[in-house]
Amino acid sequence: MKTLKWWMVVVLLALLSSGAQAVLPSSLTITGTPLRITADTMGAIQVDRLQGSSYVEQYYSSLHSYLFLDGQRYATGRSSPYFTPVAFSMPTGWSIVNVGDAGESGVRLTQTLTYVNGSMYFTKQWRIENLGSQTFSAVKFLHGGDTYFAGDDSSQGHWDPALHMVYLTNPNPGLTGIMGFYASALSPSDNYYEDNYGSVWTALANGALPDTVRANYHDAGYGLQWNRGTPATGDEAAMTRTTFAPGDVWNITAYEKWTDAGFVQVFAPADQQVVAGTNVILQFTLMNYQGETDTFDVSVEATAGWPAALAGASTIQIPAGSSSNIEVNTTSGVAGSSSIITLTAISQTDTNISNQDSATITVPGGGAFKNVTTSVGLAYSGWTLNRTTGTLFGDMQIANNGALLLTGPFWYAVPITADCRLWRPTGTLTNGTPYVDLTASVLAALPGVGNGDLTLNPGESVVVRNIEFYCRNRATPVGFMYSIWADPPQFDANMDGAISDSEVLTAVDAWKAGTADDLSLFETIRIWKQAGGQ
Repeated sequence: MKTLKWWMVVVLLALLSSGAQAVLPSSLTITGTPLRITADTMGAIQVDRLQGSSYVEQYYSSLHSYLFLDGQRYATGRSSPYFTPVAFSMPTGWSIVNVGDAGESGVRLTQTLTYVNGSMYFTKQWRIENLGSQTFSAVKFLHGGDTYFAGDDSSQGHWDPALHMVYLTNPNPGLTGIMGFYASALSPSDNYYEDNYGSVWTALANGALPDTVRANYHDAGYGLQWNRGTPATGDEAAMTRTTFAPGDVWNITAYEKWTDAGFVQVFAPADQQVVAGTNVILQFTLMNYQGETDTFDVSVEATAGWPAALAGASTIQIPAGSSSNIEVNTTSGVAGSSSIITLTAISQTDTNISNQDSATITVPGGGAFKNVTTSVGLAYSGWTLNRTTGTLFGDMQIANNGALLLTGPFWYAVPITADCRLWRPTGTLTNGTPYVDLTASVLAALPGVGNGDLTLNPGESVVVRNIEFYCRNRATPVGFMYSIWADPPQFDANMDGAISDSEVLTAVDAWKAGTADDLSLFETIRIWKQAGGQ
């Protein structure tokens, strides 16, 4: 039996290392309920939504993406030149990944569609990487197209400035709710557009959305636009992103959602990642589509035992055709946890007029807290003498040069030597080494780098200001970085970052038993082989 297991590993390794160019499938589909999401090889997207007993198309034709590099356009369809497909796969049954190159520019677009079964929304993520040698000064990304909301070509456009959401309503809110497209708060959109579908296609192809919606029923389309180096209000971190240089990465996250029919609509904010123990403020929007003023009872609940409370009154009066913002407060749980925060509104006039919507708040982490020094690069700069204390303080760049996803806490430990020691450490490790807790500084910097989440991902770096040392003769500190490894390999039992022979055999057994998927097994074998496994 052991020989059979090793034979399976050898076959899998051969597949991994063969380098054969696979024929890409023409399309892949996430078969969910109530959403069924399809992407084609180029990255065009189609969505069908379960209405009654059948699925109904929500776009008249596929939605497309457009990337502009110093005026040169690349698209996933309709407007050539097109992206050149590089890879197309479903890592899980609930995600689709497209990878395409923008001609000979050296820029690569990775699109990831993710769906949580049962949800009324799905996530669109785009990772734009400059793998070439050219620096671009004007970079724009747009996504949108011709909608077919609920199988109806007649929709009215709206813009919600609180949620940065462009959305549609149909003539009878008693039959359908809304269909909306909005960006994550970590990558806010710069421009939006909703109008006749032909006008939307033209604006997308020209790379210029005019920030307008059409306030009557028509054959509609919509889209959003992101401009690198032209940040939305408040996005100070993006102010520094004026060029797109070799090695740069631009990450964008957006969501598309639908709501159930109802004369009252609740719009939840985008999902968020936060730190454990954070006070989170969520702003929901409540819309009254009735022909008369009504008073609504509102309530909030949170899963996973998180507290949740309304910031204001539990009743609110809203005029006909108007909306109001509802603020909700919660406190995040421990690392690795998440909670679904749901706001419900019920009419006092007619309790059958009600609706609800939810946002998911996630606290990254839950992996192993370990010494990650071999995976990071530490560089010091800006040394300044504190003449009062005689200490030196300066800046430290922390670069994730490895393959680990790192989340807080982030501790920097420096052994005491005759030449150097930390000034005012936060505490000491179990081995007596003093450390300073850099978690707050690192987490404050992360939204301005990479994909803007609260994880120090491979290839990302942050700068922590004013770390203070007592260093004789300005000796360079020699320290160690400790952090949480957010995604250790499934079969790394001792969490040492390596895969042993016995651990790879355990992975094969789990794969045969159906408790591990193909991706987990291949990743386990890859790490085992990287460490010299044979």
